[in-house]
Amino acid sequence: MCGITGVLRSGRAIEAAELVSMRDRMAHRGPDDAGLWIHPTGKAGLAHRRLSIIDLSAAGHQPMGSSKGDLVLTYNGEIYNFQALRAELEGKGHYFRSRTDTEVILHAYQEWGLEALGRLNGMFALALYDLTLDRLILARDRFGEKPLYYCRQSGSFLFSSELKGLFAHPDFAPTIAPEMLSLYLVHGYLPYPHTIFARTAKLPPGHYLLVQGQSHEMELAPYWDPLAQLGSRAGDQSAEQLVDTLDSLLTEAVRLRLVADVPVGAFLSGGVDSALIVSLMARLQARIKTFSIGFASDRFDEAPHARAIASHLGCEHHEHYVSPQEAQEALVGLPEIYDEPFADSSAIPTRLVSQFAREQVKVVLTGDAGDELFGGYTSYPRLALAAPLLQLPLWLRELLAGLLRAAGPPRWRRHAALLRQREAWAFFLYLSERSVAKLPDVTRLLPGTDARLVAESSFADAFKSAQGQGLVQSALYADLRSYMVDDNLAKVDRASMSVSLEARVPFLDLHVAKFALGLSPAAKLGAWGQDRKRLLRRLLARYLPRPLFERPKRGFSVPLAHWLRGDLRWLLRDYLEEGRLRREGLFDPALVAGLVREHLEGQRDREAILWALVFWQLWRERHRV
Repeated sequence: MCGITGVLRSGRAIEAAELVSMRDRMAHRGPDDAGLWIHPTGKAGLAHRRLSIIDLSAAGHQPMGSSKGDLVLTYNGEIYNFQALRAELEGKGHYFRSRTDTEVILHAYQEWGLEALGRLNGMFALALYDLTLDRLILARDRFGEKPLYYCRQSGSFLFSSELKGLFAHPDFAPTIAPEMLSLYLVHGYLPYPHTIFARTAKLPPGHYLLVQGQSHEMELAPYWDPLAQLGSRAGDQSAEQLVDTLDSLLTEAVRLRLVADVPVGAFLSGGVDSALIVSLMARLQARIKTFSIGFASDRFDEAPHARAIASHLGCEHHEHYVSPQEAQEALVGLPEIYDEPFADSSAIPTRLVSQFAREQVKVVLTGDAGDELFGGYTSYPRLALAAPLLQLPLWLRELLAGLLRAAGPPRWRRHAALLRQREAWAFFLYLSERSVAKLPDVTRLLPGTDARLVAESSFADAFKSAQGQGLVQSALYADLRSYMVDDNLAKVDRASMSVSLEARVPFLDLHVAKFALGLSPAAKLGAWGQDRKRLLRRLLARYLPRPLFERPKRGFSVPLAHWLRGDLRWLLRDYLEEGRLRREGLFDPALVAGLVREHLEGQRDREAILWALVFWQLWRERHRV
């Protein structure tokens, strides 16, 4: 796991100092080693920060050049099938100088060109300069586990693992794109390819970008199409046969992710996903180090559940109870870790457990992606139940909405707007428990804005592209392609890498993910769509007694709503004060004041939207933009 960055520029030669500045702004991503490479003509430069995981020797130094000197690679991630690829390449006559997966990527490109990307099973963001073809190749793994940003400004093409790297370059102008706020307030994150800055983009998952060395002309293309995998699996297998297949695939995925030359542990929250990963680890390895954090509030504390699971599996378990002061200090420090607005408050416990685990291990396995791949969120059963409403004519739904607003119970009146959603993706987004603000509310919060960017987002595009396979399948696919990428995976990457910890995600193994994508919604959620994660729970029952994991889903959260009424009330007072908002001219001050009042008086829980607004203000203040 590492940090990568680089520059292309015509005219003025690239200097080492500008690459070093970008590279070392991300020293947390790779404290073990650093390197850089500059093209003989000065028109291109690559830089690298290394977190040494496999082959800790100097042979793993990056940027790494090919033996012929025609290729140079800087790369962040892990290729889990690198040993199999290496054996295949050696059979074709390739000779290796190190034990690294980095060198395998170089030889794979030499042998197969861009088709090599489709052979990689792992998480990665890479930049490869081909001196023969005079082009830069940027590529990102299929699911977006590793980040990669790029921009073209002031005659330079810049790229970096984090926006921090771009901030450090004098040619980067961090100009806020205020139209992106609608996306942020709906989702709580900025869906790719968008960022909060103008003329700056995220490379989409499963894509590569070719940049010509002289002209900087760009060509963006996918190397993998997950939509083609959707619903492809034949439905003639029983549930037990599916569980058998999943057991085999996931066990192999875990085995591959245990390969490292440094200590490996696991996050254990007490939920189904992390419990299953740890169960498989314990099956493969004698003693596993597991890490959990707890909170004083029973409503948010899952540490006892994690402790019971670890005890049953014979793990070496470590837990840390977080004080309110410790959690709140982590909270206000998040804008330093997350380079753009990010409203998921579970970033707080993720940061804290990463910090705790890093004291003993350098790599952890996590249970991320189980919800998106196997139907874990409560919004899927909600959609299955509410889907018939979309079959009603719009005029009838409008009429029903009017009646509810006029005479319905208070809660029904609040959600009458659900019936007015014209598009299926917007209907689901309204139902989703992970939406920060409802779209109708966002247009009121941001006077003069419209919903076009939300309607054209990667989330909406993914939902619409899968709609021919049913609403629930569309919802699963949209979450996989958007929420998982720019919320869950971004959260884990930034939190873990801020303390130089590598996080590995077995559920995103290529073969596990293809298996999951090929399943029907009924296989994941039952015939009526109400049995969440049924395959994962059946598999986990082979390793753990059901009472250890069969309980209501809590998520990985903190008592933020309570804090905003108590110790963190000052954030609402200082950052959402009406006069300040009026001067800044972005949000409707009166509407925000109403949200604050409702929350403080206990009328409604407005935690999500208030935290999104506060984080925006904290982030903007921290980055001075």
